[in-house]
Amino acid sequence: MADNSKLEIFKLISKRYTFREVAILKCGLDEAQVNDNQIFNSLYGLFLQKLTQNEVWTHNRTKLGLVLFSSAGENVNEIFKAHSDACVIEGFIDGGPYDRIRRMAEKDDTTTTTLLDRNKIVTDRYYLYLYLPLNSHVGLMFLERKKGQDIHTPMELLLNEILKVRNNIHVERYVPLSIIEDFKDEGIIDSFTFTDTIVSPVLDGNAVEQQESNYDVSVSIKPRAGEAFGYNMLQDALNSVGNVVVNFGNSVKSLSQFRTKKARIQRNNEGYNFSIGDDLKIRPMIEIADEIHDRDNDILMRDQAYAMVNNLLGQIKDDIYPIQEE
Repeated sequence: MADNSKLEIFKLISKRYTFREVAILKCGLDEAQVNDNQIFNSLYGLFLQKLTQNEVWTHNRTKLGLVLFSSAGENVNEIFKAHSDACVIEGFIDGGPYDRIRRMAEKDDTTTTTLLDRNKIVTDRYYLYLYLPLNSHVGLMFLERKKGQDIHTPMELLLNEILKVRNNIHVERYVPLSIIEDFKDEGIIDSFTFTDTIVSPVLDGNAVEQQESNYDVSVSIKPRAGEAFGYNMLQDALNSVGNVVVNFGNSVKSLSQFRTKKARIQRNNEGYNFSIGDDLKIRPMIEIADEIHDRDNDILMRDQAYAMVNNLLGQIKDDIYPIQEE
């Protein structure tokens, strides 16, 4: 499997409006005068408007920008195109950090450097697939994630700028149940982490009033080398570990009382963190096969990526969309 790229799936939930209604309201359409293809293409046009204004789309919250580069003679509507009959928008989007000062040099010759100032953006090219069924309140985003970098946060902000009518579009990560079960069957518990905020009273200089200081305390526990705990043994391990107590001044607190409890599961040399709660949530990402990855250009092969996501969409569609929304 390629070690550089994985695929994440996100649900896009529009609470009050279907995507048909979003398009009609945002684009000022007369529903009686347009067909479904025209409605969807109008929705697609909103993305092009945001991403093709001769400047990078930015948001100060992330310092990550998004853009459709067409400087290589590519047509923007081919880099990122609509398949209106399938309610799909897919293709490549470029994204990366800006507002940083960097120096660039050849790896084997550092005598000459180029300064990249705060106005420059350094991007990677990501594969993006949006499924926005017109009659539904729920869409899906399939987004490539590269090693050490991802753009899901600016994508979430961009989607809200484009699709929000009154209420924000709610974005939540989604993992097919079959993949979660696969990790539960094969995963080995690698570590536990318990974190809580401890409040400590501190006397001021006059020893009259007390001030409170907050400290985030984390306790990390790893199984002894050679002792592997499978996922099915998780509850027993938690019951044992949770009884350990920690002294904080005059108070004693068990790990089971810590506010945040997480574990790391290891599978096929890949590690994934998950929350330890009543539902024991695991959110692994989907691996992308080597043959889909064009390593020379560090991008996914477009046709193969499109076919892969189409197949994945077909597998999960029934789990997400009730019959009445189809």
